[in-house]
Amino acid sequence: MTHFEERLEKDINRIRHGVIGIAKAVERGLENALTSLLTLDDDLAYRTVIDDHPINRKVEEVDRLCHNFVARFLPSAGHLRFVSSVLRMNVELERIGDYAVNIAREAATIRQPIEDPVRGEIERMGRDSLRMFRNAIAAFAEKSADSAKATMKTARRVDVEFEAIYEDLVREGQTGATPTKDLLSKLIVIYMLERVSAQSKNLCEEVVFSLTGERKRRRPVKIIFLDRRNSGPARIARAIGEKAFSEQGAYSSAGLDTNPVDSALATFMEEIGHDLDGQDGGTSLEEISWRDYDVIIALEGKLSEYVSEVPVGTVAFEWPVAALPSGGNRDADLEAAYRQTYEDIADRLRALVETMRGFEEEEEEEEEVNG
Repeated sequence: MTHFEERLEKDINRIRHGVIGIAKAVERGLENALTSLLTLDDDLAYRTVIDDHPINRKVEEVDRLCHNFVARFLPSAGHLRFVSSVLRMNVELERIGDYAVNIAREAATIRQPIEDPVRGEIERMGRDSLRMFRNAIAAFAEKSADSAKATMKTARRVDVEFEAIYEDLVREGQTGATPTKDLLSKLIVIYMLERVSAQSKNLCEEVVFSLTGERKRRRPVKIIFLDRRNSGPARIARAIGEKAFSEQGAYSSAGLDTNPVDSALATFMEEIGHDLDGQDGGTSLEEISWRDYDVIIALEGKLSEYVSEVPVGTVAFEWPVAALPSGGNRDADLEAAYRQTYEDIADRLRALVETMRGFEEEEEEEEEVNG
């Protein structure tokens, strides 16, 4: 190994050890924050807040080491990926440290002990979030892309726990037995724990990228379209999504009732390249788990006609379209109505998909930048 290579490896290891040092301090902060919350230990909570300052200084030091490394060695390929990943990890670690501070601050304001079942649920969510964080850092320390990928798959568990505790806290609030301030503090705590899990997943993605150059592709966004009969606008929207934006999304349709698609509409859609008759009949509302969808779109009527409550983590929109004629003969007016509805939905759907997932040109540009 040449002197240049020895110096390069020495500086790489210094950066790596700096990241691991930050992670250990952040982990300790999370542990202390959760302990202070469950024991109502104000002194520990305030010490956790104060202990975040050295973490911030360590983050600044690793940031400086990374920039010096780039200036000194002008790295390429694997070394450049490593440094660019560490810079992003540095931001994520600082954020997780801030989440620990936020939990500690809320712990210092809660006056009533947290009782079961919420207490047990928060303990479990905290344990799972911490485990995910530890595994992400272990994957970085061990240079294991496989461990990082395995850890990413556990994020859903924390999401499910968050949703369950949120619903329990809503019910707790309805009883009026818990002070509003304590209730809000608990909500903030579980949101911070969910963010720890999300940032840990991001850490894993950076580990995979630094070791393999792979960028995790975003999963297709799951969208369900609703109309009253599941035979008009919802089926049109679904057909547009499946043909034009299949890589970016996965699409379903449902309605208050299920009816066959009008033959004139089916013919119109076939003429412009869509086979409505080839679609399945959609999903009945009784069979739907709304939390399985990222986006819910009501194309007829109010959203409340279909969904009693939009789950946490899902977004919902009303895209009112003109009522489609049915059972009529093909004429210029009918053709114009179909085409207007089709174009209106297509424009809105394209804008939604582009916002949430982007298109191939952007991905190709990113690949070129990453080498």
